[in-house]
Order: sequence, then C-alpha cells, then structure tokens
Amino acid sequence: FFFYGSSAFMLGALLTVCLAGEVLAGSREDRFLEYMRQDNIFLHPSVELAVGEQRGRGLFATANLPDNTTVLTIPITSMINVEHALTSSEVGHVWDAFPDASDLDVTAAFIVYEHFKNERSRWQPYLDMLPRHMDLPLFFSNESLSELQSTLARIETAERLVTLEQSYLDLCVGLQKRFPSLFPASLLTMERYRWAHGILRSRSFTVPVQDDEGTWHQTMCLVPVADLVNTDTRDSLVNTACQTDPSPRGLRSIFRCSTTQAVAAGDELTSSYVKDPPRRTTRLFLQNYGFVPEHNPHDNVNVRLPPRPVPTPKWLSGLLETLRLDRRRVAPVSLQAQSDQGMPCMALLTYCRVLTLTPNEMGQKGDFTAMATAISEGVKYSDAHERRAVQLLLDTLRSELSKFETTLVEDKHLLADLEAGDHGYGSPGAEGAESTSLADEARHRRLAVQYRVSEKQILNDVMDFFTGYMEKLL
Repeated sequence: FFFYGSSAFMLGALLTVCLAGEVLAGSREDRFLEYMRQDNIFLHPSVELAVGEQRGRGLFATANLPDNTTVLTIPITSMINVEHALTSSEVGHVWDAFPDASDLDVTAAFIVYEHFKNERSRWQPYLDMLPRHMDLPLFFSNESLSELQSTLARIETAERLVTLEQSYLDLCVGLQKRFPSLFPASLLTMERYRWAHGILRSRSFTVPVQDDEGTWHQTMCLVPVADLVNTDTRDSLVNTACQTDPSPRGLRSIFRCSTTQAVAAGDELTSSYVKDPPRRTTRLFLQNYGFVPEHNPHDNVNVRLPPRPVPTPKWLSGLLETLRLDRRRVAPVSLQAQSDQGMPCMALLTYCRVLTLTPNEMGQKGDFTAMATAISEGVKYSDAHERRAVQLLLDTLRSELSKFETTLVEDKHLLADLEAGDHGYGSPGAEGAESTSLADEARHRRLAVQYRVSEKQILNDVMDFFTGYMEKLL
C-alpha cells in the first residue's frame, strides 16, 4: 500500500494539499513539498491530500479517475526501512552489537535517531510531518485501557507494553551505554521509542522488493505520502491497489498505486490494509491503526476453548490432535457462515462436538478416521449429541460474557453519552504536544468502549443464533 516511482512530481497538485483542515502553508509544509519534488514522488494532478469527515487526512479525487489510473508512485530510496539502518554511514556499524534485535526494534531506534539527531536527516521534512500522538491502545492511559475490560485487545496491549519495555532495555539502553555519542539517553528516550513503534505499526507497509539479482524480499517500510491512503473494511468500497513494478530492480525499484475501479470526483482513495479477510478484525484495526470500523463484515472474536477433561482419554486426545483443534486454545467466533449448512463458528462447534462425545458413541462409530472426517466436515453424530455440543458452546460464550464488568445494553448507553459529550473526537492531539490532551483521552475512552461493544455484540449475536438452533433440536 505504499508507493514509489520515478515520474515527474506534480507540484501544482500538491499546492492544494490540506493538513488538519488547513491548506499547507509555512516553512515545514514548504520543506515537505520541496522534499517530494526532489525525491521524484509523483501524485496524480487530479488527486489531493485533504481532510475527510469520516477518516481524517487522506487522498481524494478532484476529478473522475478511470480504472487502472496510476495515482501515486514513490521510489524505494524515499522509504525508511531496516536496510537504511543497517547501511547507514553514521550508525550502520552499531547494530552488529545487537544480533538478537528484531527488524522492528532496529527500525524504530533508527527513526528516533534520524528524527532527533543534531544533524538534519534526509527524511527530516517527512519526519516533521508525522503525528506526535496516535490512537493506538499502546498510548492509552490506564483509565482508557481499563475501558477495554476483559477483551483480548487489553490482554494484547499489556503484552505489547511488556515486550516494548524489554526491547528498550535490551536495545536502547545498550545503545546508550555502548555508543553514547550517537545515542545519548536524552535522544533515545522510552517515550520516543514507543512513538516510533506506534508510527511503524500504524503507517508502515510490507513491501515486496527485488534486489539486483531478481530475488524478492518482503520489507517493512515507512513511505512518505502513501501513508495517507486510508482503508475501508468493505471490499466493494476499496478502489485502489499497489504493487511493485517488475522492473527496474534494486534501488531503482518502483512501487505503484493505481485505481482498481472508476473513482468519482470527491471520492476518497482507499486500499485494503489486510489482504486476508479473516484477519480483518476490529481488534487488529484498533491495535495497529487506532480506529474501530463502523462496518466490518469480516469481524470475529477469539474465544477461549473450554478445557479438556482431566485426565483426557487417549481416544479424545487422538481425535483432537487429528483435527488440530486446540493447538491455539482459542477459536474465532462470528456469524459468518462457515459450512455448507450455513453454520457459523465451525471451529468452536467442532471442538464442542468432540469434547461432548461419549466413549460409547466413539466406540459405536468404530472407524477413528471416519469419525474425524465426519466431524471436520460438520456432520452431526445425533440430535442428542448435538444438543450437548451446542449447550457446551453456549456455556462457553456465556462464560466469555460474564468476564465483562458491564452488559452490552449498559455499554451502548455509555457510548451514546460519550458521543454526545466528546467534542474532541475528530482528530488526534496537536502536532508536537508533549502530553495527551483531554480530547485525546476522551477519544481513547470512546474507542475502547466502541471496541468492547463490537466484541460483545458478536458474542450476543452468536448466542442468539445457537439458542435458536438448540430450540430446533428439542
């Protein structure tokens, strides 16, 4: 979703660029425009950067664009990725001292260095335009995080914070001690390192790039301008796609963004942030991009599987292993049909079907492989067995809902109050602000409540479906 190119830069188109609701003006914006011109970043003359009512800053068509129109190209040399860190003439040598550091951590530390070092970075005009505050749970206060209650998003955020703190100790404190002239403690602070992680999570893209020998590599990149392309969770409203041109290669590589359908004047250009539909969960959008989609047909909730009996009979362990049902200990739950019979939640239902089999039922079937195949294909053993399986499924969902401190009805009332009183919801805090504003705090709280409403809604809808299914079995 990020784009490189060698086409001539259309300066006139960008003179209409809007940022935070205002036409670009002033030294910072002028430097950014000049940087784009010098780096041969091309933006179609009928596309402008503007602020939309729903998604904030984005790219919009100012005239009708036909299908397969190139709207943006960016050269790979304009991007920021781990290769730039490893080959930097200034700090490229330091990373050998930290062989266990991940690409993400190295790139984050490199971004902090480039942004805040005494000398001006070649990416400085772009880095200066990046937001200081983000709406990722990674930046929520403890009060806003508590609004996530017992959702998986809160658990994942806690894990991310622990991992972030450990990587800061391992890499950043190590850089401060071994290379203090390059990475003084005043430059590579925890707050800046967390900010760089947030920037990479919310704005970077995995870009396929060919080296000079023609071998393809997947590289996580920050791509100026292209990080303003927003997404839509509904496939029919996605109108833009990006890919690496087959030639040229290496440092001359081009990544091109083109329309995939006709785009009307005034419409926003949108791309798909996640190619695999089952991964387009509301949790992912909140965690990595800082928003809760209003419409998400691909949403699902991971539910903890009910425990095995202790001790577990060998035949049951064998059947679960054959079906590979409990390796992750969670199953995705949604109302999306996952079988020929239109049945949702097949992973959880199949697990419950296996767990409620009796030794007698297993013995009557006789053929172990046939039983595993039948269960995996959604074939129920008997109405009596199906009722036990569905009851276990319903009990599992009730257990998930019981872990929340409030009900879905209470949450919807709270959300309505927040929407009525949160006048600062529209955009993140001011660029360069040193602390989270009250408007940011109100927005984060609202996002947290929106997310837990979406999770509880799925659980309640699935319960309603299987409650109706159970009634048909009685």
